[in-house]
Amino acid sequence: MDEEKSMIAKAKQGDTHAFAMLYEAIYEDLYRYAFYMLQSRQDAEDAVSEAVLAAFSGIRNLREEGAFRGWMFQIVTNICKRKRKQYLKKEAELSDAAGAHNHSGEDWVDAAVLGIDIRKALLVLKEEERQIIGMSVLAGYTSREIGEHMGMRPGTVRSKLKRSLEKVQSMLTL
Repeated sequence: MDEEKSMIAKAKQGDTHAFAMLYEAIYEDLYRYAFYMLQSRQDAEDAVSEAVLAAFSGIRNLREEGAFRGWMFQIVTNICKRKRKQYLKKEAELSDAAGAHNHSGEDWVDAAVLGIDIRKALLVLKEEERQIIGMSVLAGYTSREIGEHMGMRPGTVRSKLKRSLEKVQSMLTL
């Protein structure tokens, strides 16, 4: 932890090598989280890249050296939220355009085979629920850590996680 704080202090002073080492240590967690939130490899890579650029240019503004990991996840979360809003806008446009065309039953079978049902089940969740599941299941944060990051008590995080997972499970068993 002291080594990480030292690296953060160096990164805040413009040490690119120190920043690269910090980034390397959490890249996989950031990517898994972004992939979970966006359901697209390319979009997840783009989101993480965008977050790293934003973090590198703004690291001098990081108040607490011990908060780097949570700060990075918050940046990724904000980027993912923005991208999801863009998805919804595109979906609405595509839905309007698709209303004029007929789809065969085979299209729906192909969609189910590709796992579209899982994506739809996850899309039913509120943003907060998706974030809690992502941080817990994919990034391995404890309920205490998630609570600190999101401003909740650990018990609240655990109950929201349980309800969110049950909601996804019920959507998949329909």
